[in-house]
Amino acid sequence: MKSAQSRLTDGFSNSGLDLLERPVGDRPVDHSAHLFRADVARKGAALDLVLLRNRLLAMELVKPSDLHSVPAWIFEPPTSKVSADTLAARLDWTAGEATELVEVGCNIGRQKTNETLFCSVE
Repeated sequence: MKSAQSRLTDGFSNSGLDLLERPVGDRPVDHSAHLFRADVARKGAALDLVLLRNRLLAMELVKPSDLHSVPAWIFEPPTSKVSADTLAARLDWTAGEATELVEVGCNIGRQKTNETLFCSVE
């Protein structure tokens, strides 16, 4: 029960943050700002993937033995001190892991809806 409450309050907190208007252009956008935003995006995508993995495990659609370990960088705070090469490697890791995990749900969606383009992104 507490886990469900925590997810709800986390969601409410994020909704509150969405209401905060940030002035555009109050900070200069430089190379480190781009690296920071890229790191935030990579880690967010990787965390979404961890949530998908956990749901697939809970639904017994994948076995723990079929999964790879999750790299520590996913749980580290975002930083602007990461190199472009490191960001590219993290993107490659996320894309590789996502391919396998996402396909499980997409296959189910295609079967249940008879829609061959289920999960298709244009």
